[in-house]
Amino acid sequence: MSVTHNNVTVKNLDTLQITNGTYGLDASFGNDRGPVFTNPNNNGGIHLSNIKTVDISGTVSAIYSDAMAKVELKDIDNLNLTSNIKRVADYGKYLTATEDNTIYCDYGSLVDISAKNTTITSTGQAITAAAHNAAYINGLENASWETDFPLPVINIKSDTLTIAAATSGPTATAVYSDAGATINLGSADKKIKQLTFVQDAGANMDLYSDGYIYEEKNATNYDRYSDSIAAGKTADDYILHQSQINVYAAYAEFNANTNAINARKNALINVHADNSVINNNYGNLATVSSSGGSTVTIEGDNLTITNRNTHYLKDGNVIDAKDAKVAIGSGGVVNPSRQDLVEDYGGTVDNAGDIIINANKKLTVDGNIIIDAKPATAAGNSISINKDNTTALVNISGDIYTNNSNEVNLTLGDGSAAGQNGNATGRQASRSTLTGAILDAASTAENFSFSDTSFSTKGTNLNMKDATWNVTAESDATTVDMAGSSIINLAHDHGFQKLKINNLSGSGTIKMDYDDSQTSTDGSTADKLFINNHSGTHCLYLNEVTGATSLTGNAKDTVLVSVVNESGDFKAASDDNLTWNIYALNKKDSATEGYTTDWYLTKNTNPTPSTQGPTRAEAATLKAYNMSYYLWRDQSERLTKRLGITCFDEERAGVWTRMSNSSISGSGIFGSDAKVKTYTIGYDFKHNSDEQLTTADAKKTRDFSGLAFTYIKGSSSMNGYQVSDALQVAGGRSDIRGGALTAYHTHTSQSGSYADYVLRYSSYDNDFKLDGVNGSAKSHGLQASAEYGCRLENDHGLFVTPNAQLTLGRLYNKAFTTSNGAHVANDHLNSAILSMGVDVGQTLGDQSQVYAKVRYNTELGDSVSAAFYQGDASAFCNGDSNGSWWEYGLGFDLKAGHASHLFMDAERAGGSGFSKDWSWRIGARFDF
Repeated sequence: MSVTHNNVTVKNLDTLQITNGTYGLDASFGNDRGPVFTNPNNNGGIHLSNIKTVDISGTVSAIYSDAMAKVELKDIDNLNLTSNIKRVADYGKYLTATEDNTIYCDYGSLVDISAKNTTITSTGQAITAAAHNAAYINGLENASWETDFPLPVINIKSDTLTIAAATSGPTATAVYSDAGATINLGSADKKIKQLTFVQDAGANMDLYSDGYIYEEKNATNYDRYSDSIAAGKTADDYILHQSQINVYAAYAEFNANTNAINARKNALINVHADNSVINNNYGNLATVSSSGGSTVTIEGDNLTITNRNTHYLKDGNVIDAKDAKVAIGSGGVVNPSRQDLVEDYGGTVDNAGDIIINANKKLTVDGNIIIDAKPATAAGNSISINKDNTTALVNISGDIYTNNSNEVNLTLGDGSAAGQNGNATGRQASRSTLTGAILDAASTAENFSFSDTSFSTKGTNLNMKDATWNVTAESDATTVDMAGSSIINLAHDHGFQKLKINNLSGSGTIKMDYDDSQTSTDGSTADKLFINNHSGTHCLYLNEVTGATSLTGNAKDTVLVSVVNESGDFKAASDDNLTWNIYALNKKDSATEGYTTDWYLTKNTNPTPSTQGPTRAEAATLKAYNMSYYLWRDQSERLTKRLGITCFDEERAGVWTRMSNSSISGSGIFGSDAKVKTYTIGYDFKHNSDEQLTTADAKKTRDFSGLAFTYIKGSSSMNGYQVSDALQVAGGRSDIRGGALTAYHTHTSQSGSYADYVLRYSSYDNDFKLDGVNGSAKSHGLQASAEYGCRLENDHGLFVTPNAQLTLGRLYNKAFTTSNGAHVANDHLNSAILSMGVDVGQTLGDQSQVYAKVRYNTELGDSVSAAFYQGDASAFCNGDSNGSWWEYGLGFDLKAGHASHLFMDAERAGGSGFSKDWSWRIGARFDF
């Protein structure tokens, strides 16, 4: 179907097939002159609308929107577009084309597609918007093809969009825009639900945006476009049109052989996807690349960037050519010496480009992060990854490299925004991690020395909150700011390593290797830190590399840290008793030229260390046991807690269900915070079933018995415990699962008094990981309670219900062994909780009731405790589980029909180190 200077409309069909031509749809010159796409009367072009299935194919293009054309496809259910250049042989000498573009949009043209499901299949490029260059545009305008909108635009809105492009060659891509052209896949108000670039289709790249064009503001219409800024003029004299590709998707999957996403020569690529996976499947180039002053921005909730080849920095060697290049997810040997990756911006300087990545919840990068710019490149280029986002879960496996005063800004958050899933993988991934080296061009130079006082003031800036950096090779960072339970782990790999940091601040733990049998000051027998400016308090946790169980003390005088400007403090880790029973950490004037302070090992003059804080295994276990106890206690039953006020209106046997959402926490050294959801289903039957009671008949005796099962699921954030007032060294997360089986009997008398008896068995599984120590604390317990109260109600429906309850229980904690070899043995915990409270409410007609409640509770039994054994050492620790606390809340009950009730309440609690934020329960009961 071809049209020139005319309008063709096809609509209201079940099926439209256009196949076997050179072009499927071919449009040109929809308008002769003027504003092509703003005047509603200018409708020249091809228009398809309200068709269930559209199947269009062509040898060169399925849609070819030539100069000043418009192709519009609206309200299509299923759209299939195909191009196949392999058919060109069928044309003989009459068709000399060598490549195909399934959708092609040229000078002054628009392609606008709106469909439910779209599939684009190509043996070349799938989507191309080509403005070409300034000379091309000026030439067409001089040929009287002037338009106010010479730059092509492609818009595709579809619920699903699948692209299979078999491109090849160094610049081949599935989606391509050049100088000033725009491609929009989805829109901000209508995201693509599923965007897929087919993995095995063969595309070298998925998104490739290349180039820009200048429009001079005060020039004549026939020479207003240029590729550079003319002599004697400035950027203020021009409008800059950048090539751009914009993606808006709920889920996006990119698969390419080289760069999945590549922006060159001051171009833009913006990916806004709630969830996205970006894969470089086979190539040795970066998965995400930006060069020549371009900017790539990737935003969403969950983002994964991978490269199958992950050996870019091998044996400390970096790439040789310093061409402008910014890259993420680089595998193999990055090859920026290729001339197509070297761009001149503005004809004067060479910019590397910028990449901005913001993952709100979770980010995974498998590959290296690189800024590599040749010596003449202007500084100020950057990669920004979750900058200042301290709640996302970030996991990066790869090295970071910068040069020429360019920067990588990386924030490793505490992972709280990501939530936790219930499998082992999810629990192990609860801490943000960087596993790799951080390098600058200076630190990889031939004559670089870690011990000199030249530090990188521009390079990699790392911000850590409850996160871990596993250092895999000697590294050089500009800024490292640590908070919470953050860890720099120099002991991750074997061999002694040096780490140079211009600015180290905050607080956290630094794990280091050392050899007890020998001493050094230069880092030859121990890991060593070289720091320019140090502030805050950092804890050193030492690992003896020979595995000795008893130390000789021969490592005394080993220098672990050398500092130029010291305004902070280093301390010994409290749970490293093996090292710190023999050694002590001390400081002295530095013997290294240019440095002022050395932190070194000296002999401990007190071989039996003074009482210190709990070890990681002890803290983790007691935190887990405390939380299990708090859950066990908080989940104990009382009558109105089980069924709300509906318990006083039960007339017949029935089934009931309830769900709750609560947030509880314990303070103190063994405190933690947990978010817990419960789901309960129960059945009760009436003993005196011959009586038929009504809501108004409150004077007859009723007896009910029942059974209920509760499923419990939650996660806990284990707050770090303190060794001193200034230092927090441990923190982590746990996954909580459990269940409970409850049997109960309720009796109400003619006087309004009631008695409720409960027998409850509970089981909890608390899998924890605390600062590198993980284990599984399993608990189960039995509770028996008796509650007595009396409901007093006046003629106006106002009621008061004083009540008291005694709950006796025993909680058993199963013995286990932590990941670091500490065996945990436990005795049972005996619990006796006395509770007294009052409910005050108002009956609203025959349909509903509202009430407020307050309750005082006190634990008269034991506290949580555990015994720890590791080798010949043993310890005994007590938790913080007894004391008194208050509960108060509001509730509402609605009789939804003759045989159904709805009930809801909200409750808060606090006291003796225990607190519960406003938590809610909602449920329903259905009579039989």
